[in-house]
Amino acid sequence: MTFKIPPFVILVVKILGSAAAIALVIYKIDWSRFLIIAQKLDVFIILFAFMLYNLSQIVSALRCRLYLNLIGLPLSHGQNLSLYYASMLYNLFLPGGIGGDGFKTFQLRRYSGIETMVIVKALLFDRLNGLLGLIIVAFFAFYWSSLSVYLLPALWASPVILAMLVVVSANIQRIWFSPSTFGFVSTLIYSVLGQLLQMCAAFVLLYGLGVRVHFPLYGLIFLCSSIVAQAPITFGGVGAREITVLTALGWLGLQTEAGLAMAMLFFVIQTLSNALGLFWYGYQLQSQ
Repeated sequence: MTFKIPPFVILVVKILGSAAAIALVIYKIDWSRFLIIAQKLDVFIILFAFMLYNLSQIVSALRCRLYLNLIGLPLSHGQNLSLYYASMLYNLFLPGGIGGDGFKTFQLRRYSGIETMVIVKALLFDRLNGLLGLIIVAFFAFYWSSLSVYLLPALWASPVILAMLVVVSANIQRIWFSPSTFGFVSTLIYSVLGQLLQMCAAFVLLYGLGVRVHFPLYGLIFLCSSIVAQAPITFGGVGAREITVLTALGWLGLQTEAGLAMAMLFFVIQTLSNALGLFWYGYQLQSQ
């Protein structure tokens, strides 16, 4: 007989994890300095970062549409974007996009009649392709950062590992979906572009906060925190990004307050963008 952890226990653990992360951030940060730095930020900087983040979501929606086309589920750009933003609303409550993907799976199954596992497979590869794009961008951030000087063995090994990841991903996708090489390259370009737009949004916030140096390092930390925020270890990722940024900045001796302010503002922008899904709440694709 297998032991199954009750869902409410997992929820309580995640909430406690979020509370512990937030408490640690509150304890570690110099709030007087933090507020001085945060006051430098102009509202137009925030709006520009908000625009860049939402552009990244539109690019991700286009990538998802390509995967749906591969399983014979064509959607118009309007249908796809409406469904994508409606699903983003559910990501406010569950980490890693689980809520949003569940909503999309239900709607697409109802709309097309395609088997649930076929749709799940397409959405899973969409997620994995996005992660591959993040790893590629993180590699270049690492290459241009000051860390590369101290980690030369990793610098030499990274391109090989990266190439292997791309080749393996391309072959698995070819076996499961039988797309052309151009099709895989197209999805990967969308993934890299989406991650670059998000990192640019973080850079815009940092610049507005007075940071002028070490952008590759900040970018690498931001990308690593994005991975941690997707892990189902806190409630909706709350606190995970902040504690990752705070810890990494402390290790590297960078401006803790400015980096943390960027992470917190990015979380607000992400939350507000997901909340735009309220305009499409209850959105349903019309059945064929």
